[in-house]
Amino acid sequence: MNFKKRSVILCVIPCIVWLYFMANSSDSDPSRTTHVNSWIGNASKNVSLYVSETLKPHILPKGFCARESLLLVIVNIRPENFEVRDILRATWAQKHDNITFYFLVGEVENNEIQRKLLEESEKYNDLIQERFVDSYQNLTLKSITMLKLFHLHCAKSHKYLMKIDDDVFLNVNNLLEMLENRDCDTNLLVGKLMRDTPPFRDPTSKWFVPYESYPEEKYPDYLCGPAYVMSGDVAVKLYRCALETPIFFIEDVYITGFCAKKVNVAPQKSSLFSCYQDRNYVCLHRHVYALHHYKPREIQKAHRILKEDSCPPPGSILEFINGMLF
Repeated sequence: MNFKKRSVILCVIPCIVWLYFMANSSDSDPSRTTHVNSWIGNASKNVSLYVSETLKPHILPKGFCARESLLLVIVNIRPENFEVRDILRATWAQKHDNITFYFLVGEVENNEIQRKLLEESEKYNDLIQERFVDSYQNLTLKSITMLKLFHLHCAKSHKYLMKIDDDVFLNVNNLLEMLENRDCDTNLLVGKLMRDTPPFRDPTSKWFVPYESYPEEKYPDYLCGPAYVMSGDVAVKLYRCALETPIFFIEDVYITGFCAKKVNVAPQKSSLFSCYQDRNYVCLHRHVYALHHYKPREIQKAHRILKEDSCPPPGSILEFINGMLF
């Protein structure tokens, strides 16, 4: 081999190695995001830059969605809320014949939290860690990811999908009864309906939306974010719509408002979902599906009361007193 050919080869090989490294390094991973402090401004709102169908989650349960059940419940929770997940597993998120529960989290920078997440996943096999930075600003990405997971893995094994936050008390039996008694298992998007809601224009609000981001005076009808339920066909429609809809950081408005309107799915009103209100004594609302703003201790207490069937007689003085003390 002459000197010129050898020189060319020596130059080409390092280039090939460098290109391979860049193609496979996590920094070039299109689904990894830098922390977005605000979606208002110059940050790209192209969903395809943040959501990938080809790259696997960091953590995905073994046999994810392999078991058939009526309802898939995805719990939106912070990675560091280990104790809350344990409380939910012991209360309304217990294993159930007709419901599957998973906890969805995003990426963390803390190595100790990541180590504990891996241990938790090995122990319970109900934790999903996806490829987005877990933050309030990324709640829309979190819900798009939930829809993606349902579309890719769960649409054939589950008829319904529920999104729920970790500060909600879920009355599992009530919700199941409603779903089981439906005449059909399609075209459902139900929760606490929000109508004629204006955007917050106060720059000091965490929900501040300037006119250039959304010029309309009111949002379309949407479902309040702490808890809502949809049929499988609606979940797939909303996911496909999200892939073509610029990100809007207010998750419930984006998913159940903007996207639902685009795909001609009308969100349905139900008074049996509570939203952004002070917690209420569970015995006064034993017919409700989801009660918002419950602390972990209160979730434990409400679960115990219903399990033991220890509610006072309706309308009694004892019920009134317990309601004041709850």
